[in-house]
Amino acid sequence: MDEIDGKDLIVKRILVKHGRVMPGLPGFVPLGNGKTHCFCCGKALTDELSFARGVGPECIKEWGPYPGREWVEKHAKAFKRYLGQQKRKNLQPVSFDKWLGQREKKSRIKL
Repeated sequence: MDEIDGKDLIVKRILVKHGRVMPGLPGFVPLGNGKTHCFCCGKALTDELSFARGVGPECIKEWGPYPGREWVEKHAKAFKRYLGQQKRKNLQPVSFDKWLGQREKKSRIKL
């Protein structure tokens, strides 16, 4: 076994971190459904971006996005800006899906 950073071990070519196989690799067992609970740790998701990602803010740093939802990351920064603007204006933000639809509709109109 090779040690990486003291915590990560390569075992039979599968990366294991803190005793768990990384998401997307053979042997990984999801603890949540990726819709209302974090795919990686099973904790309840609480914000719109986490719902879209399928992974909570702590696990996104540790494990990365839910397999198949990597595309959400390219919109994450803009959505966070939008949430901040809505909060400053005391307005209720829309869901990530609705926001993304509105954003795509605006970009089609500009073309």
